Amino acid sequence: MRVVAALGGNALLERGEKPDEDIQEHHVQQAVAALALLARSEDLVVTHGNGPQVGMLALESASARWRAARLARGRPSACSRSASARAGWSGAGLVSD
Repeated sequence: MRVVAALGGNALLERGEKPDEDIQEHHVQQAVAALALLARSEDLVVTHGNGPQVGMLALESASARWRAARLARGRPSACSRSASARAGWSGAGLVSD
């Protein structure tokens, strides 16, 4: 049987750990020891996992949807107010010169 193991992010750091090279190397050594046992009996494919990156993109996407909804209602979010003011924003929309 073919088994795919994705290592990265959560496999290399536990919650609250600093992204220190020594800590990550220790976790890799633990994973390799476990995967070596599996590789003896299975067709093992090891790849990089990108769960944390996908999670960050999901948070960014959710934040962008929230900002877009506020703009659609005529209420820019706090982080976009100064940029909106520079672009000529009024409560009803963009103002032309």
